[in-house]
Amino acid sequence: MGFAWWNRKSGIGAEIFDLTGKSLEGKLAAEAKGTGVMPAFGLPIPLYVPATDSAVCRETARHLLQAIGIGAR
Repeated sequence: MGFAWWNRKSGIGAEIFDLTGKSLEGKLAAEAKGTGVMPAFGLPIPLYVPATDSAVCRETARHLLQAIGIGAR
């Protein structure tokens, strides 16, 4: 018998450039954290693996859409 857990952290950043004006218009960053859980009763079985990569990608996309004026969700 055993039990294991681990912390997982994902992050991404982006910069928005105005190519016609040749200037930096803004920067954004997103981060997601989670803890994975794995009990072991003879064999280790991961019960929960945090989906930090997909969460940080969704958050970055949301920020980018707001920055360019498309999304208000």
